[in-house]
Amino acid sequence: SEKISNEFTDDQLQVEWLVFVSTLKGINPNLHITLTNNKPVLMGDFNVGFVIDNKVQEDEIRRIRGELLGHLRRKLKNDFIQLETEINNDIKKMKPYTPSEKFKKLAEKNPAIKKLKDQLDLEIDF
Repeated sequence: SEKISNEFTDDQLQVEWLVFVSTLKGINPNLHITLTNNKPVLMGDFNVGFVIDNKVQEDEIRRIRGELLGHLRRKLKNDFIQLETEINNDIKKMKPYTPSEKFKKLAEKNPAIKKLKDQLDLEIDF
């Protein structure tokens, strides 16, 4: 059978991405969050780029890659759509996870917090 290569817009991509992602909400909440944290980017030659935070997220996406691509190809009527994931190496954008990382991030935004912590002799790590 002949392959279809219908043109589509970034808006159409965003809509169909979210339609697919919404099906994951109850099944795999972590993956749902991963796929909604960033927006897919339409690049040349029907390539869809998606930025992720780490290797675990890449592995999770790899598991549903076929389903995701199948959905996008079917709904956008284009058999040439490809998905490229890229791990974000920008440390500044990394989300703080541990209590000390969260405190450090807050103290960067508001130095008075550090002063208060020191005045009250508070411990952050627990």
